[in-house]
Amino acid sequence: MAQLKKLINKRLGEMLEDAGFLSSEDIASALKIQKDFGGKFGEVVVREGYCTEENIIRALVNQLNAPFLDVSCCKLNEELIRKVPYGLAVASGLLPLDQMNDMVLIAITSPISSDVYNELETVLGGSLHLCVADMNQINARIEEIYTPEDKKQSAKSEADYKKGGVSANDHLSDATDETEPKADTEKEASTEEDDGMTGLGNLLLGE
Repeated sequence: MAQLKKLINKRLGEMLEDAGFLSSEDIASALKIQKDFGGKFGEVVVREGYCTEENIIRALVNQLNAPFLDVSCCKLNEELIRKVPYGLAVASGLLPLDQMNDMVLIAITSPISSDVYNELETVLGGSLHLCVADMNQINARIEEIYTPEDKKQSAKSEADYKKGGVSANDHLSDATDETEPKADTEKEASTEEDDGMTGLGNLLLGE
């Protein structure tokens, strides 16, 4: 676990540089663009052509030793998802997918800080098992699942979360009131749906 915490605290640019997908000059240029125009670092480097979405996925999969999961068609646990404030989900590019006992499967699109990691374990009520997902798929599912009321109740802005000044626990009640590896980037998990099941249990069980 200590090694995982060390890895998730790495910045995405550092991971991409370690993987050989970005140079230090690319990172500096992307950071300047991000500072001037906003946006997530991963989205900036892809939009500007410094690397591809596949490069990001490969770097995360290999360095976090986490599987890749296509979340575009997965049946999601909406009650679990709404435990995470909308602003945090958007800012961090993450989505909890399913829970089995005390294990929570969560899809990420970039590294998360150990502070966010710990808060998510508290908010979601279990130990996190990470998988890597496509940024566009995660963004689409976030907009699909969260209602306008969810977004309104997530009172702190996306920028607040990015600055690190907001805890996921600050809005836990707001978020829940409404509903109360080195691996290739091919799909590595089944998304079959059984009665009342999301089909993600195999990842949680490590199968």
